[in-house]
Amino acid sequence: MGSPLSAVIANMVKEDVETRALNTFISGPKLWKRYVDGTFVLLKQDKLTDLFNHINAVENSIKFTMAKE
Repeated sequence: MGSPLSAVIANMVKEDVETRALNTFISGPKLWKRYVDGTFVLLKQDKLTDLFNHINAVENSIKFTMAKE
């Protein structure tokens, strides 16, 4: 932490986790947009919990949180 490369490395790791999760999830979202530490996702409501649990299972050291609109 504190290094100028910290943000770059964090983004690379987060992108890798997201890519692995989305490539292995059966019914992917219609839209997935990320900006800094937030993600906007369009997905059928009945699949939301499944995707949330799946993406959190991909990498044990990183945990995503969810806020529904």
